[in-house]
Amino acid sequence: MVRAVPENSLWHHDNHHLYCSRCRTPLHDPVSQHVIEEARLMFKSADELWDFIESEQNLQNNPLQLWAGARGAEDYRGKGKVTELRRKPVQEDSIYSAALDDVRSGLTKYPLTGIASKGISFVGPGGQTLLERYHAAETGYTGNRPSVDALRNYVTSNRIKGWNTTSDHGLTLTSKMYGGSEDTPTWACPVGNILKNVEGSTCEGCYVDSIQHMRYDTGERHRTRNLLGLQNPLKYAAALHHQIGLHDAGEGKHHIRMNAAGDIQNEHHLAMLMDMARAYPHKKFWIPTREWKAVKRYMDAYADPSQAIPPNVSLRLSQMMRKATPRDNKLMRDLGEMHPNISYSTVNASHKGSHPDEVWACPAAGQKLDEGTCAHHHCDACWDPNIKWVDYSGHGSAVMHNELSPEERMMAANTMLRTNIRRTQRIQERGTPGGRMPLPMMPESVDDLPSL
Repeated sequence: MVRAVPENSLWHHDNHHLYCSRCRTPLHDPVSQHVIEEARLMFKSADELWDFIESEQNLQNNPLQLWAGARGAEDYRGKGKVTELRRKPVQEDSIYSAALDDVRSGLTKYPLTGIASKGISFVGPGGQTLLERYHAAETGYTGNRPSVDALRNYVTSNRIKGWNTTSDHGLTLTSKMYGGSEDTPTWACPVGNILKNVEGSTCEGCYVDSIQHMRYDTGERHRTRNLLGLQNPLKYAAALHHQIGLHDAGEGKHHIRMNAAGDIQNEHHLAMLMDMARAYPHKKFWIPTREWKAVKRYMDAYADPSQAIPPNVSLRLSQMMRKATPRDNKLMRDLGEMHPNISYSTVNASHKGSHPDEVWACPAAGQKLDEGTCAHHHCDACWDPNIKWVDYSGHGSAVMHNELSPEERMMAANTMLRTNIRRTQRIQERGTPGGRMPLPMMPESVDDLPSL
């Protein structure tokens, strides 16, 4: 029988014949190496990218290999400086763009109005979480409650999402902010990947891509696992819900930030995050995003927009250009009028408030060491939807610093003075952030394991 697809075709599923039997490297001729490279570019999807990041070869690579690979460089030392790679759009690399297509397609299975509309609940009558129910069904576990280690192994071995090993709950802990965060890689930011090459944009000096330790493989691998897991959104949501439930210790234990790195992928991703907040009404959720159109599509899915955002969510629309205000974009303004929990953030625009108390100037922005943390200033304004406009002057890489004129600096200093007065008043009235609140009511559940 004649092969329908010959072995030397780019479309062949197995390229073992193109590798040297002795040294296990590509055959020693340029044609074979080219075929392997072309096949590698053509066949990567979400599952294949997961194989790639977990491979022994990758684990032994340079410490910035994954971050650089997403920007089209196999060796970050040999193909372009970091500053050049930082600006390269992921759309140029089919390995990663194919995985993104899989993720965004899979996310559409998550209902825009939340899983409760499908009769699905995250917690059963006996307090068993949806993740625990998946674990029992797929492993045959019959004990009372599985251990954290057992659930972590289940989540990671089944490629459900990332689980940060620096904490029991598996969320990312940052030195700057209260509480934990759930992150995705910056190369997957839909709008951010365009803005990073726009002069004067807030993504031009992306702090994640500018800070060396944020580019290391350990963190990038975790964020990439989170992203790839989104192609199965219900299991992902079950795991994330359980992780947030474990996040109940230390300062800021009731503060959760979504996407300290990265951004929402689409409106279905946003719907999932809103479900997380609904499941934990005693926690505060901060969701910053530049995906304004996705927010609009999500809001439009509700006949009553007031039901779209839980009261414990601060959905902050991030201005795309430095020195620009919320008043400078119609869509931004219109979205802010759709719900009281939609608020704004800007960069280097604190001097543009129409009255002294309109802008809350972040006291940690642009600061270093302890002074660059939320806890140092006893400030959690970003999690408070009643603070309608927060400005981060000096936040990000050096490209964002020192671009204000002397007059603008004086006006910004006045805004910071007014903010410090308001911040002191908040502390006197509310105390410092992180006080314990009552546990939530557990929702009812259905009998069978759900599917979307």
